[in-house]
Amino acid sequence: YVNILFARAGTNNIFLWSHDPRPFLAQYPALKQITVDTDYFHRTVLVNVSIRERYGIICTRSPAPAHEAINTPTDSTSTTPLFSLGGDAPQCWWFDREGFLFAKAPDTEGGLIYKVNDFSGRPLGVGSFIFPQKHFIDTMMDIFDVVHSVDIGVRTFEVHALENQEMVAVAEGMPAIYFSLRIDPHF
Repeated sequence: YVNILFARAGTNNIFLWSHDPRPFLAQYPALKQITVDTDYFHRTVLVNVSIRERYGIICTRSPAPAHEAINTPTDSTSTTPLFSLGGDAPQCWWFDREGFLFAKAPDTEGGLIYKVNDFSGRPLGVGSFIFPQKHFIDTMMDIFDVVHSVDIGVRTFEVHALENQEMVAVAEGMPAIYFSLRIDPHF
């Protein structure tokens, strides 16, 4: 039956369009959802598209050389980073509230956009998630909410070794604040 329809109507016929959006969404990760409603009697096609919201940026950073890796400041208000920002140029991506990386992003500075510097060395890219476990993503979003509500001037967050299951909040003129990605920060 399908072969007869192809032969008579051609491949651009509305009856033959696939209504599965997954292949299309895989090609365009900035799109969150797409629905296609067809009304055959009125000869209309309604396409609804929702795009992903830019919630934050994650940048991959090279871990510091061994002689710079660990910094043990004697002054607890030191702002010296625990890891060096040296090495290869960072690769940055936008992520949404679900932790999904969907587009290249600039390497920003400042506190207006949530920014995570990832020193773990793991591969990241468009179409992947910021963390492999959904629970870690949910906890990271809770950490952002807690830090925002306290308003302590956190400029960036850092992830070092993923096996430590922690994220570090870095604030200007304050000691680093360590958060567990396993435990809800709202305690």
